[in-house]
Amino acid sequence: MFGRMITNPHLLFRRLLLVLFVWLLYLVWMGPVSRKSGTKIPASALTPAVIKRIMTSAALKNVTTWEEFEQMTKGLGGKSEEKEGQSYVLPVFPDNDTIFKHSQYQGFRDSVAFALKYNKSVVKVPFISESDDGPKMLTEWNKIFDDEKFNTIVTSVSIETFKKHCDQSGTQVVFWSSRNLEGYNKTRQLYKDLFDIDLPNADGLAKNERESLRKIKPETTCVAFYDPEGYSDHEGASNIAEKIDEHVVTSPEVNLMLDTFMKTVNRVCDNGMYLAMHWRNKTKEWCKDDDANGETCDSIKTKMTEVTSMIASTVSNIMRESKIKCVYVAYPVGSEEIVRFLNEQIQARRRIITANDIAMQYPDEFADGECRLLAEEEISLRANTFIGWPESTWSRGIVDRRKQANKDSSYFNELPELTIVANDYRLVFDLLFS
Repeated sequence: MFGRMITNPHLLFRRLLLVLFVWLLYLVWMGPVSRKSGTKIPASALTPAVIKRIMTSAALKNVTTWEEFEQMTKGLGGKSEEKEGQSYVLPVFPDNDTIFKHSQYQGFRDSVAFALKYNKSVVKVPFISESDDGPKMLTEWNKIFDDEKFNTIVTSVSIETFKKHCDQSGTQVVFWSSRNLEGYNKTRQLYKDLFDIDLPNADGLAKNERESLRKIKPETTCVAFYDPEGYSDHEGASNIAEKIDEHVVTSPEVNLMLDTFMKTVNRVCDNGMYLAMHWRNKTKEWCKDDDANGETCDSIKTKMTEVTSMIASTVSNIMRESKIKCVYVAYPVGSEEIVRFLNEQIQARRRIITANDIAMQYPDEFADGECRLLAEEEISLRANTFIGWPESTWSRGIVDRRKQANKDSSYFNELPELTIVANDYRLVFDLLFS
């Protein structure tokens, strides 16, 4: 290798320049700090974010003490340091039959609202997913959200820090709604299995939500916030929720997917505008292969096809009236038929965009699926208009957040063209929108 460097003087020169630059950086910037403070700055302090700040900010040239260095670089690198006297709030997502990922995302945002109100540090608990073979799987927090941006609104700690300072007897469980309390013991066992956290027994919980919230105090060190989703709306804190949305933003990995999507929109749509819709066809869930009511199911499937065609026509009309050229369709497996009907109406398949058109950034299939799920949420939030699926918690979360931003949203069963024919297809509509 050395012989090759000698025969390639340009390569040798570039490497010598790089070594010289790093050495000068140490002498000019780190030298004064370590000399005047008397404390050597560890190499671990130079995270990529800190180095970026050094290169772009003249303010750090005047740093003369270790304390000033800590203050200037506070929050960089996506880490929040453990401090004396800190108190914590652990988001606890209820273990129902299905743990919805979007409910966890929104529940985490609501935990931030709670933390801001009671001056607590948020525990960045990993998100929980179901897997095909049954056992729960975990996705680290910073795979989904941006650490550096988040730490500018609230302090945060790892789950290990929470476990270090909070035990079963010292943790207070709080809940704003009693809707999922029957699943508390199941959730308690889940958190024991996944995180080795011992939450208090159910018999130690408050009698109702009002008593639960009244007991909490800023000085309470350890809080487990059970089923936090919806807390911001309950508190009427829409202004806080909007502020939180500005800081709980997608990770760089998710942003790559969003960038790919927006490039597609700008390339194939004349004005860069698009409509997003959440579509589900539940006939395959309702009509099983071994269903005894086969003839009834055949009739329902036929009518469902007719309704799907009507919905595609309705969406196409909305796009035409709004001068929107593209549509993004979020749908689960088994609901692909809507794409064919939309194509018949729009006559341009490239303007019908789905998750399959988003470039995958992770080689790991599971991790990629996590990012894709959040990307679809962000795509729906950014759309010029959104049509949601009635009774879907995912659609409802999108509509609620769009309302905060004063963006146009509706549900399929509210569209006038579908309301007119609802009585003729009552059974199908009841099934479709359940």
